Amino acid sequence: LSIAESHDNNYALLIGIDNYIDSNWQDLDNAINDVTTLKTILETDYQYKKENIIVLKDARYNDILQGLKSIAEMADKDSNVLIYYAGHGYYDYKKNTGYWLPSDAESNTVKSGSIESRTILDYLQKIPSKHTLLLADSCFSGDLIQKDRSLIIPSNRYFLSLSKKPSRQIISAGGLESVNDKGWTGEHSVFAESLFSILKYPNQKAISASELALQIRKKVKNRGSSQTPAYGRFARNHDQDGEFFFVKK
Repeated sequence: LSIAESHDNNYALLIGIDNYIDSNWQDLDNAINDVTTLKTILETDYQYKKENIIVLKDARYNDILQGLKSIAEMADKDSNVLIYYAGHGYYDYKKNTGYWLPSDAESNTVKSGSIESRTILDYLQKIPSKHTLLLADSCFSGDLIQKDRSLIIPSNRYFLSLSKKPSRQIISAGGLESVNDKGWTGEHSVFAESLFSILKYPNQKAISASELALQIRKKVKNRGSSQTPAYGRFARNHDQDGEFFFVKK
């Protein structure tokens, strides 16, 4: 496997929300710690420059939308863009749609200060990257998946061909279900703890998003968690079944 380093083409937007202004939303314990840890891993072990990573802590509605705009402005057609969201999620069964809940979301009506799934997807589709991967660690985050892919890509064998094809992928902490903010060590969420254990000690220099999703799912379920991580694609018109890869330094 021959993989050239390309630090200049990797960008990340990391959003972590622990503290909610409306007391009816329960504060979380590990979201900010999760994004802080992921930032360190990306800078230390993977091909991400410090200046190419945006971190939003206790982000409000406008902060998140501006962050999505900023990452779109930083990226180009050859870029790899990683977006990580850790915070509350909500699903309206009457409307069949999910929401991200920024720190200023109000509980009296889900429309006030919440970001609907279709709005998130609209912003993601405006990112002009070759590869975009969304890691969504929130309740009901599976609502963002528009099409499933059961095919798992062996990273080493297919890197050269599938890294050239555009991709729009998502790995969610669960489907339309609640997910746990506190994992087995208590320092990270169930999803984040599984993700970090794989990224810190990978079996190869490059790992595909689909293979990462399978490994996360195995780790979460083998530890007896009730949540089931999901994997799929979004933005059909921008996805050509390529693969986002995490490439070690």
